[in-house]
Amino acid sequence: MEVEKERAVNNQKQVFQRYLFLITIILSILISGLSGYTASQIVVNNSVGDPKEINTTTEYTAMKNQVNEARNNSLKVIDTELPKIISDLEKYNQDINLLVENVEWLKDNLALIRDSIGKIDSAFTVVKGVNTFVDLPIVGNIGDNLSIKISTNLALTKIQLDEINSILLDLENLTGIKKEMSDSHKKLNILFEKYQKEKNIEELFQIEQELNSNLIYQIDELRNSTIEARKVFELSSSVLITVDKTGSLFNSIQEMGENTLDAIQFWKENEIQVETNKSLEKDLVASMEKIQELPNQLATRSKSSISSISTVQRELQTIKIAQMIITE
Repeated sequence: MEVEKERAVNNQKQVFQRYLFLITIILSILISGLSGYTASQIVVNNSVGDPKEINTTTEYTAMKNQVNEARNNSLKVIDTELPKIISDLEKYNQDINLLVENVEWLKDNLALIRDSIGKIDSAFTVVKGVNTFVDLPIVGNIGDNLSIKISTNLALTKIQLDEINSILLDLENLTGIKKEMSDSHKKLNILFEKYQKEKNIEELFQIEQELNSNLIYQIDELRNSTIEARKVFELSSSVLITVDKTGSLFNSIQEMGENTLDAIQFWKENEIQVETNKSLEKDLVASMEKIQELPNQLATRSKSSISSISTVQRELQTIKIAQMIITE
């Protein structure tokens, strides 16, 4: 009987020693203050002391209780942080929908802006050609200054339009981000609800896999996309304003040289429609206002989301190690 008791104690001792070094590290990290000091003393005494002088069962039980407490604390943190992450993902989906809706609207209406620029460019060429043969008062009075100003404006709008096209090309990744973040939101929501009902630790490890995917990257990409979207709307607004001003100038030229310009069939067919551009500009400003604050909002929210994700990942590692020790 005494031999069996001693054998049982020795088995506990072996398990305890097996994780001796690991336990020391874990408890030093996870358990602060007196409990950490006590745990360290347990390990030291167990390593160098006489086994007969140490109550191994009591110490081992105390250590497991401390590890179990650390695991429970981690579970409480996860129960607090995961709902925040899921809620943030739902808001991100709403943000993406808003971005996609307004970016698509801009793509559809860019044709009108390009058309206006093309008409101005062609009309400018025609006016310069006509002025070579017929003296148009306003063109003759302004002369080279007018030509330089209009040429500069046209060149600027074309450069800005190229930049707009480049940004819109980059923003095509919004569709992929939208799908991935929507999928992550659904998976995390389902897994967390299941965990709350069953309290199965394995559900948390599946959540960990989802958090360890590219979720943080998606959040960061979305934040950058809101900045690019705001920029593309600001550029489009600038282009449209320049187009309107230049278009108004050409319509003034038409009024002052009405007899000559009316004789040119090209002008009749390609007159700049200022009112159409004004309506487009109004709609553009309305769309821009909808996304104006998104970059600042996402800068704050993404920082909080990433912090929560990192916290959950860290606590899940604690739970993994604790589970291993408690099981043994």
